[in-house]
Amino acid sequence: MRPATNTVFVDLLDREAVWAQHTVIYHAIADQDPEAARAAFQNHVGYLDDTRRKALADISATDVFVATLPDSSRLAASRPRAE
Repeated sequence: MRPATNTVFVDLLDREAVWAQHTVIYHAIADQDPEAARAAFQNHVGYLDDTRRKALADISATDVFVATLPDSSRLAASRPRAE
C-alpha cells in the first residue's frame, strides 16, 4: 500500500531537495563510507516522513477510501529476477 499512499504527498516534495539527498547517498556509497550513507539515508527518510505527516495532518482516515487510491500494482517498481 505504501506506493499508493505515497501519492497523497508526492506533489509536496521539493524535487531539488530529493535529488540532492539522493546525490549525497550515492556519493557516500561510492566513497564506501557506510556511516555517511546511513546518515544520508536517514536524513532522506526523515524528510519523506515529515512531508507525509504534513500532508496527512488534515486528513481523517475515515475520509480516505481504498477505492480512491491508485492501483498499487501499476505503481510497483519492476525488479530484475535472479537467474
